[in-house]
Amino acid sequence: MEEKALYSYLGLLWQVRSYQRKNLTVAEIFRQNVAKHPNKECFIFEDTEWTFSQVEEYSNKVANVFRNHGYRKGDVVALMMENRPEFVCLWLGLSKLGVIVPLINYNLRQHPLIHSITVARSQALIFGSELLS
Repeated sequence: MEEKALYSYLGLLWQVRSYQRKNLTVAEIFRQNVAKHPNKECFIFEDTEWTFSQVEEYSNKVANVFRNHGYRKGDVVALMMENRPEFVCLWLGLSKLGVIVPLINYNLRQHPLIHSITVARSQALIFGSELLS
C-alpha cells in the first residue's frame, strides 16, 4: 500500500513540474481538465454535484463581473468564506483575471481579522452571507 502511495506522489510531482516547465497557470490547467472531462464531477457538496463545465461557467461569470467593475491583473480581492464550491469558483474566476486573492480564515474576528485584511492590502473583500454577524 505504501509503495502505491509513493508512486502516486511521484507521479503528482512529475505532473506539477511539467506544468511549471510549460509556465501554465491554475486557470489554464483547469481549462485542460474541463476539455478532457466536461461532464465529470468536479465537486460533490452536500446534495449537489458540480461538473467541471459548471465550475468553469461559474468562474467565467465571476471573472466577467469583476472585469466589468474594473478589476485587473495585480489588483487584490480577499476571499473569506466557509468551505463550499463557490469558494473555489470565486478564487478561480478572479485568478483568471490575474487578481491576487488572499484567502482569509473565516474564523477570525475583530483585531486578527482587521490585521489580515490590512496586511493583504485588499481593495475588496468577498465574504459568505453566513459571516454577516
